[in-house]
Amino acid sequence: MTSENILYIGNPKSIHDLKWISFFSTKNNYKTFLISEKNTYMGLTQSKEQELKDHQIILLPPINDFSLSNPLKTINSIFQLRKVIKKNNIDTVHCLFGSPQPIWLNFIPSKLKKIITTRGSDVLILIKGLKDKKSFTNSILFYLIKKGFVIADFITSTSQKQIEYINNHLKNSKIELIKTGVDIDKIKNHHSKYNFEIPINKKIVLSIRYIGEIYNMSYQLKAIDMLPLQFKKELTFVFIRGAQLQDSYYDKFVSDLKKIDNINYSILDDLSQNKIWALIKLSDLVYMVPKSDGTPNSALETMVAKTPLIMGNLNYNKELFDNVALIADLDSPNSLSRQIIKAIEAYPPSLIKNGFNNVYEFGNRKIEMNKLNEIYQLN
Repeated sequence: MTSENILYIGNPKSIHDLKWISFFSTKNNYKTFLISEKNTYMGLTQSKEQELKDHQIILLPPINDFSLSNPLKTINSIFQLRKVIKKNNIDTVHCLFGSPQPIWLNFIPSKLKKIITTRGSDVLILIKGLKDKKSFTNSILFYLIKKGFVIADFITSTSQKQIEYINNHLKNSKIELIKTGVDIDKIKNHHSKYNFEIPINKKIVLSIRYIGEIYNMSYQLKAIDMLPLQFKKELTFVFIRGAQLQDSYYDKFVSDLKKIDNINYSILDDLSQNKIWALIKLSDLVYMVPKSDGTPNSALETMVAKTPLIMGNLNYNKELFDNVALIADLDSPNSLSRQIIKAIEAYPPSLIKNGFNNVYEFGNRKIEMNKLNEIYQLN
């Protein structure tokens, strides 16, 4: 098996990036490096740094964010990137998000293998937004991202919908559907308990995705507000604040949350993987209703944990998500409200069974990451 030095352009705070990189970083024939842009790197905690070290991932100093308005900083980042590649004998550069990371592929040596992974919102919201919202800046950024996709040797995407958009608008057909997958046995056998400071005398309803515009927070709050007052008293709603959330959005969310009568809630900070698994197992219901999505790992983890699940009516991968959860109409907050009531009162056991079986067959991390391993090993 060929030995590879891989430079990942990613997010050192992202659980998903850690999952992808760590599958290879602990193998003898791979040496893995991670670099990020400064805005992504900002707020990185010592515990996250240690987690990367524990997984034998070499974290490099960040580069400046790509900027058309500050070309000097951008040029410095290009030279820094090239220096890192030369110093560490990099064989492959792998962008772990579809926007804006592929821009950097335009400025690195052509002999390197170039890979892009797309996750959902990067393609279906960010790149699509650049293309659809016409402006001089957007046109240049879209051109550079598209060029990065065109010169990529391989692209992996977590959903068929992303693949269709890339084929049609970014003009690269060398794409493989690769989901992150989950560690089924680790989740099943995970029994760690943490003090989340959540009242356990009430049923816990977990909004598993981070607080943020793309995760439909306004829709969620409207649905919660529609619940019967007496019913709300029996529940505690739990939200998770991600490390990159802007204070202004967070403050507005909390202000709107406090306006809901009779609501009990807890907001937790960005959590480790082990804490997320423990929280899913502690919950009586997990829901996710983003505006756009790929193949959400948090849904797969919930299905392995056999916790009741509500999802939005997006075009999810059918082999994984058909008939595994209650479905809320994303055009109607009242639909989510009704599904929360149904899930708490009488969640269908068949959905639990289907969910676990589907993950076991189609969402196994080892199988999915071995598909990527085959790409890395291609000459």
